[in-house]
Amino acid sequence: MPKISVIIPVYNNEATINKCIDSILVQTFRDFELILVNDGSSDESLSICKRKEYLDSRVKVFTQNNLGVSIARNKGIIEANGEYICFADADDMYMPTAFEIVMALIEKNNVDMVVGSIKEKKNGKVNYFKPFLKDDVKLKVFKGKNLKLLKRWTMEKDSKIFMNDSPDDIKLSENFRIDTPWAKFIKSKYLKENMFNTNLRLSEDIVLMYDLLSKMNSVLISDDIVYTYNVNSNSITQKRYDPNIIGYNMALTKELLKLKADYDSSFEQSIYMRIVNCYWDSIVRGISYKNSFKYQLKIIKEISHDKNYIYVFENINIRYCKTLREIIVTILNKLHCYTVVGILGMYISNK
Repeated sequence: MPKISVIIPVYNNEATINKCIDSILVQTFRDFELILVNDGSSDESLSICKRKEYLDSRVKVFTQNNLGVSIARNKGIIEANGEYICFADADDMYMPTAFEIVMALIEKNNVDMVVGSIKEKKNGKVNYFKPFLKDDVKLKVFKGKNLKLLKRWTMEKDSKIFMNDSPDDIKLSENFRIDTPWAKFIKSKYLKENMFNTNLRLSEDIVLMYDLLSKMNSVLISDDIVYTYNVNSNSITQKRYDPNIIGYNMALTKELLKLKADYDSSFEQSIYMRIVNCYWDSIVRGISYKNSFKYQLKIIKEISHDKNYIYVFENINIRYCKTLREIIVTILNKLHCYTVVGILGMYISNK
């Protein structure tokens, strides 16, 4: 049994997959398997993966029809044999000593998950996302009460409870990413029992991470940079108009509402604010503003009359809104001013 199974979903990534794979094959820690799941690529991605499999026995290639990233990741989880599982996107890279650093932390601390830090590359600029607010804190093991706070922070990054009532050495930077699958080394038994929700196409990683933190006993967060994240303008979360966004956000809204009673009223309101952003995302990206305004207004009313959105806007307390946009969108929905919502959506969409 290898110590680590690395899972990479691959879909039309011929331009980047070579570098991604090579960043793993050159790891200083060698006891791993690399699982590549080709998700119905129509370019040379599969051929590249097959060549890597031929040259290195640690590489395993599986292929499926284009079923989406969650099903591809779940396929990798099913096939994984490692004690720990980590993920990568096909246009990103792990640092050469990442696995060695992480395995040393696991051997010393015996935790269920290690969360490493990342650097982000976007438009030629590099940002380093360090986890802790205090510069002298390099790592921290979260257990018990602190682990529950960490779980809450996954959904409610600006949680006043976490930031005000927690010890200084566990306070996290808002830029830190715990809600993504990459740069996480997760004990495989947790993923075998809790896979990605295949009904979701947005924020499925956040929902999974929240669920995993409910099951785990210990999580170590380290400020060691282990992963390079390249911002992809073609990802779902970066695209503009996409009519499927409306359905994706409604599915996510249903899942989020299941979590609203997990903590207190403040957390419940935080969940509502996430849903307000789902609603606004649908207005801005789910409607083609090239159509007639009458048609646009029809779609806006259909979205706004969804029972879950109605429930959220009826129960939101405006004092929990953190941006002017959230305040305006909430007030307009409470007053049923959908025409104004449409005008704002058109303005933002065309910017």
